[in-house]
Amino acid sequence: MDNMRQEDLQWVVRRLPKDVKEMMKSLRSNVCLGGGFIRSCITGDPINDLDLFVDSVDTEKKVVEMLKGITQKIIRSKNAVTLITHTFPIQIIHRWLYERPEDVLSDFDFSITCAVVWYDGVMWCGKVHPLYYSDLAAKRLTYLHPNRDEDVGGSVLRVLKYYRKGYNITLNSFAGTISRLMSGVRRENEAAITDEDERTRVLTGLLVEVDPSAVLGSEIVRDNGDEIE
Repeated sequence: MDNMRQEDLQWVVRRLPKDVKEMMKSLRSNVCLGGGFIRSCITGDPINDLDLFVDSVDTEKKVVEMLKGITQKIIRSKNAVTLITHTFPIQIIHRWLYERPEDVLSDFDFSITCAVVWYDGVMWCGKVHPLYYSDLAAKRLTYLHPNRDEDVGGSVLRVLKYYRKGYNITLNSFAGTISRLMSGVRRENEAAITDEDERTRVLTGLLVEVDPSAVLGSEIVRDNGDEIE
């Protein structure tokens, strides 16, 4: 992976809410920032939310406690704890845990989201996928075939979301997202599904599992989360 450009790294850190910045400095590499917030800072797009990744459930609890001063409501789902603040939601992802911030990069599905920022105890650090800057400039989606436990239809729906924002995708990358979706069809029925109506029903069910309203709207995955505070 490549280092994030210093001017971009500094701009992302400046855009962080004060409480989030202080929390990240306190917990160091146990928590990191990744995904859409970084992209929006660099491209100048509106910020929809902020995703934090942690190394353990204990760290997640510390983050929630340290950010309670800016939290108006807490929603817990299978993927994350979402803190509703007066600016934008803050998601603490717990479906996937990472020992090192760099490990987060292996699980992003598109190169334009593949960026991570953290504080190492001395300085702020940032890493991006080698295609990150060129694909951002070209508004191009390159599918990275992440090897992770995920809802198989998520990447297909995110293609639609980014398409609405003016991004294009190569046929090879689009085929990759369809291949991931079709793996769910095989999971649903080991035998080949030859009836088109039945195949459509199964595919629709796999897409609905992801909650299309969430993926196509903001970055938040609202998977039947429960309000807990």
